[in-house]
Parts: sequence; C-alpha cells; structure tokens
Amino acid sequence: MTEKTAEKQHATRGRPFQPGQSGNPDGRPKGARNAATVAAEVLLDGEAEAITRKCVELAKEGDTVALRLCLERILPAPEVLVKTKGGRIPLDSGLLRLAVIASSTSRRVSRRARLG
Repeated sequence: MTEKTAEKQHATRGRPFQPGQSGNPDGRPKGARNAATVAAEVLLDGEAEAITRKCVELAKEGDTVALRLCLERILPAPEVLVKTKGGRIPLDSGLLRLAVIASSTSRRVSRRARLG
C-alpha cells in the first residue's frame, strides 16, 4: 500500500462529510412520494368511499375487527407520555405492552428461582 492510499483511507474514516453536508446533497426531492403509496392509491382510486361504507356496515353487524378499525379512525388511541430527565416523550403503545409483558415475565422467573 502506498503512502497516498493509506493517507486517503485514513482521511475518510469516521465522519467523511462536513457537518451539514451529506453524501447526496440533492437527496430525495420535496414532495416525492413512496411508490407503494402511489400504487395503493391507484388500486383504491374511487373505491375508498365504498370500502369505508362496507367497513361501517360490518361494524354495525358486530364484526369486532371492523368495529376496532372504525373506532381507531374516529377516536385514535391517546398518546402516552413518559417522564424522563429531558422532559416528556411519547411512548408507543406497542412498547408499553412489551414492557408490561417483560415486567410480568421477570416477576414470574424470579418467583420460580426463589422457590427452586
């Protein structure tokens, strides 16, 4: 390895870009849309109202999944805030569920370890 190659490799290690500058300054254009989102919109074009009406009908007939879907859209779950040293941060309900499960499992494991 020549001296120039070693110097060049060493210079690009760690943080190769200056603060505020990325490897792709143009980046993704503003307003660019995800291809999957565009495809879904094309498939549902003109059908959204009919699908929504059908979901509401199913919910009225007692379909619990349709009912949950309708309620989540009408009354979204409240944001749970957790107190930290830096202030309050939102906590995803999935993470909260996971924490409750982990806590409960931990208690069971320690109880069984005590009992032998």
